Amino acid sequence: MGKLKRNKEIIAQVNQRLKDFQIDDQLLFEPIENAFKSRPKYGVYKDGTRRFSAFLWHLNTLDGSVLAVEIDSIINKARKHFKI
Repeated sequence: MGKLKRNKEIIAQVNQRLKDFQIDDQLLFEPIENAFKSRPKYGVYKDGTRRFSAFLWHLNTLDGSVLAVEIDSIINKARKHFKI
C-alpha cells in the first residue's frame, strides 16, 4: 500500500475515533504529512476551533491494535490539554 493511501486511512481512523468519543465537533485533527511543515501540537483557531496535530510518518509505522492504541493516546492527550 502506498503512503498516500495509508495516510488517508489513518486520517479517517482518527476522525472516526473523534466521532466515537463524540468530540468531533470540539476537536479538529491536523495531520502533518512531512517534516517540512511546522506547527504547534495544540492550538486554537480564531473561530475557537481547537486543533491538534500528529506526524503521519510515525503513525505509518504502526499496524493494527498498536495503531489504534496510539491514536487513542494522541486524542486523550489533546482532550487533557484542552480539558474536554
